[in-house]
Amino acid sequence: MFTNRIVQRSSIPSLRLVRYRHKVSVVTVNDKVTVQLLKNVKDIGIKGEVIRVKAAYMRNFLHHDNKAAYITKTEGPRIPVVEKPVVVAAPEIKKEETKKVLTPQKKSAEAMSLDELSKLFNTMRTRKARTTSQGEAITVSATEDESNITFSLSDLDELIPSTYTIKETNFPITKTRVSSLIFNLSGDKVPESSISFEKSTTSIDEIAETGDYNLIISSPIEKSSIIKTLKVQ
Repeated sequence: MFTNRIVQRSSIPSLRLVRYRHKVSVVTVNDKVTVQLLKNVKDIGIKGEVIRVKAAYMRNFLHHDNKAAYITKTEGPRIPVVEKPVVVAAPEIKKEETKKVLTPQKKSAEAMSLDELSKLFNTMRTRKARTTSQGEAITVSATEDESNITFSLSDLDELIPSTYTIKETNFPITKTRVSSLIFNLSGDKVPESSISFEKSTTSIDEIAETGDYNLIISSPIEKSSIIKTLKVQ
């Protein structure tokens, strides 16, 4: 009995399990399609322009909102084709050229009037008077060409202190002497006719002793005057 079973099993042909490998073919799909814009779309194109966009973008946005139409072999453009305007890049400007453009040209020197030239000349002489090697003041006669001498009361008011102390041993102090002192302080020539003294509201021609005096400088052009205190010691 057992022998027959063994024979029967041996007579059955052996089965082999075979696993077959399936070949997967890769299909390349072009993800972009050609469309024509029917409306202006920001950052995409203008109306009438033929462009290529992703199929999903066309399907979900452009075609859904009727902003573009497909272009195929059988269906051409629906509206006249418009080419995208070409933007010409501006030429590069070198740094040297930029500096030349941005740097304003200096204005030509304007002609100076006679008054300005006279003032400039007096200022230069004042600097020389202050920088003399011996430190001595330069005495200038204010009686020469008084008609050509100009001065500004505002300048004198700034340059001459409100109280000016003079240590003097030689009396009297004349207007000529004071005119020289004013020139050494401000660089402006003040004629004697524009200088006057007061002692206790009394007008005097010269200072004959120590004390406090009012120095009055008048300008016939400006029709005004300034008052400073002279402290004579």
